[in-house]
Amino acid sequence: MTSTADRLAHQQKRKEGIGTNQKAVKFCDQDYETLREQCLSRGRLFEDDSFGAESKSLGYNELGPYSSNTRGIVWKRPTYGEWVDVVIDDRLPTKDGKLLFVHSAEGSEFWSALLEKAYAKVNGCYEALSGGNTIEGFEDFTGGIAEIYTLSKAPPKLFQIIQKALGLGSLLGCSIDASLIFIFNCTSI
Repeated sequence: MTSTADRLAHQQKRKEGIGTNQKAVKFCDQDYETLREQCLSRGRLFEDDSFGAESKSLGYNELGPYSSNTRGIVWKRPTYGEWVDVVIDDRLPTKDGKLLFVHSAEGSEFWSALLEKAYAKVNGCYEALSGGNTIEGFEDFTGGIAEIYTLSKAPPKLFQIIQKALGLGSLLGCSIDASLIFIFNCTSI
């Protein structure tokens, strides 16, 4: 629960427009354009000092610096495929005041709908995403290798597979198709 002082400070910031699209709050005081220009002028790839490629960024308990789960971890940059920047605006299709496609139960959370819009742009339109699988999106977004597990044919150690995938930072997704088959997708980079 936030204190009254925190709430009042937040309200004041909103009155000043801070936290709006025009005056977005800079997480960790990082400005994308400034950092981009610095990297371009130095001819170097970005390395995030506020979330470094180090053990403390992995975790504090089961993924902590002295955990056996983190031994041998090497931080690498993806190299297979081609990175593509997709620029979109923040206008999202709605009907009756609700997002038409991907949406979150949290009404003020839009990252998934914005990601979907970028993916629709790359594929030509939203309808082109119809009939696709979560796993195809995972592979497109990460360049990683994906696996599918269907519950009706699930391996006996599916729970352990899920735990390991989570421990490795893999993307996980699930879906139900028209015949009500539950599909679990796992993608690792």
